[in-house]
Formats: sequence, C-alpha cells, structure tokens
Amino acid sequence: MSLRRTPRVTSHHTGTSLFFPNIVFRLVRGPTVSIVPPKGTDNRLAQESSEFTSTLLPNQCVFRVPRNVNKLDIKSYLSALYDVEVVDVKTSNYLASEGRDRQTGRPTRRAAYKRAVVTVGSDFSFPPPPSEDKADKITAYVDFAAGRAAEKWERRRAGRASHVGSTEATV
Repeated sequence: MSLRRTPRVTSHHTGTSLFFPNIVFRLVRGPTVSIVPPKGTDNRLAQESSEFTSTLLPNQCVFRVPRNVNKLDIKSYLSALYDVEVVDVKTSNYLASEGRDRQTGRPTRRAAYKRAVVTVGSDFSFPPPPSEDKADKITAYVDFAAGRAAEKWERRRAGRASHVGSTEATV
C-alpha cells in the first residue's frame, strides 16, 4: 500500500503520526439465508412469513476493500481510524466475472474485488438511517448547491456573451 501523498495526522490517543492512505473500505451487508416455514403450510402463509437472516455473528461485519490491502493493513486501519478492537480478519478474493450484455450482446466484465469479514470485540449493528430532519437538511443543501452552480453558469454565459459582443463592436 502506497503512503505517498497521503495526509499525516497525529493521533490524540497514542501521540504517534498516522498516515491516511487513499483507500476506501465499503461496508456491505453480509450474506443472508431465507428461513422458510415447514412444508405442510399454505403457500400464501409461507410467502408472508418467510424471513431473511444474516449468516454472520453479531460481532462481525463485511467490507469490500481494494485488492492490494492485506489483513494487517485492514486491522491497523480500522483500529487506528475508528478506534475499534479488531479480533480477526478473514479475506477472500473474487475474480472478475465475464458475461454478455443482454441488449447489445457485447462482452462485459465485472471488476475483481476483495471481501473482508472483520470480527470486532463488541456487537456490531448498522447505523440507523438518517432522520427526516437530517434528510431535509441534506436535500436543502443539495438544492442550494445546484442553485449556486446554475447561477455561476449563467454569470459565465452572460460574461462570455458580453465579451463576444464587445469584441464585435470594436472590430
């Protein structure tokens, strides 16, 4: 893993320098299994009462990580950045899968990736979805930013038009 051109921050816990590499760990949902009621029940009842449950332990979580990151990097990254106790890391590499596009028939290729199952010291739960207030603030900010971008575009366009008009008048 390359540490070139990465930000350097001093840890407030240990006082040592931490290097934040330019990598992304994507938290993904783990594998699930469908729990189906016994065979003697009605089909409608079976469809309504079938549940999906995770096959992971409560203290495990799954990440999709870059292929060049090893187990020691994953453990040190999570423990330094998020201050969690990492007990075990299991990784598995998935090769690129090939197929064909259904519409065009052209060959396609899904990217290769590495999956890491991390066992932490305490039980893990996904963070709750954002509240309505937070979602409203986010949409308001996005609308504000889009409006600012539109205003900037209009100013540029008006500036170019006035500039083009002034050059034609002087020629």
